Amino acid sequence: MKKIKVITLIMLFSFIASTTSFSNNDFGDKNKKIKNKISRFLDFPDFAKQNKLKGEVIVDISINELGNIDVKQIDGHPKFKKYVIGQLNKINFKPDEDMVGKSLLYKFVFK
Repeated sequence: MKKIKVITLIMLFSFIASTTSFSNNDFGDKNKKIKNKISRFLDFPDFAKQNKLKGEVIVDISINELGNIDVKQIDGHPKFKKYVIGQLNKINFKPDEDMVGKSLLYKFVFK
């Protein structure tokens, strides 16, 4: 079962890498700003501190035309996945036509 998850993740990374272009420096700067804003919402959760949990979450997101984050794919520890989705739903960006619909892949490590 774990092997299937690893293979699925590798395929997902390969697909995203082949379909997403980050060659535009302007978008690269926006990507950093997006990641910085998201990171401010994703502290180490209290439930994980209390239960001494560690884990990671890999998430494929995009920003929609309203500035909200759409989660396309998510994988990782079940409790952390729920936490990440909840936190991402709280974030709103000023819509930017260069960002809307672009696939962004992030890995969050909780330890």
